[in-house]
Amino acid sequence: MDVSKATRVTFQNQEAFELVERQDGSWLDEPPRFTYRLVFERGEMWYSIWYHIFEDTDLLPLEIRRYIETFQAEAEAASDEIDPASEVPLGG
Repeated sequence: MDVSKATRVTFQNQEAFELVERQDGSWLDEPPRFTYRLVFERGEMWYSIWYHIFEDTDLLPLEIRRYIETFQAEAEAASDEIDPASEVPLGG
């Protein structure tokens, strides 16, 4: 991703790069298109989340933004897992 075209944003309290590309669909063989891309680093890994839709819009839908906010890197997700030994059996 060419970061010179991206906007620096805060994602989950850390720096990220956001890029929105839009095509208005003014050509018969090219329908309207909206592409959103978020690039960020967690630990030593870089991640890229894309959302692409063939619609004439300028905004990322709120429900998609909320879904993107749920992202967890594998190391973060693993630390949130429940230890099976700490579970209480049903009926016991």
